[in-house]
Amino acid sequence: QQQKRYDLSLKHYEKAMEGKKASPRVLNNMGAIYLAKGDTEKAITVFKQALELDPSYDIVRTNLERAYKIQRGGKGR
Repeated sequence: QQQKRYDLSLKHYEKAMEGKKASPRVLNNMGAIYLAKGDTEKAITVFKQALELDPSYDIVRTNLERAYKIQRGGKGR
């Protein structure tokens, strides 16, 4: 049930970004969903994209650090 919600949310974000400039906020939200789904690699990729667009976006930096911690075997919280 929750996985379906995550997948649906990702589809909505992807559709919203079609033909538009990527938004750091949308990418951050997508990264958070990938992280919640357990797709740490994809989350890291998307968080990095968001930081490239806005290096001062501290929330993304925090989420990226959390994703790296999870990748290393930590809980990330």
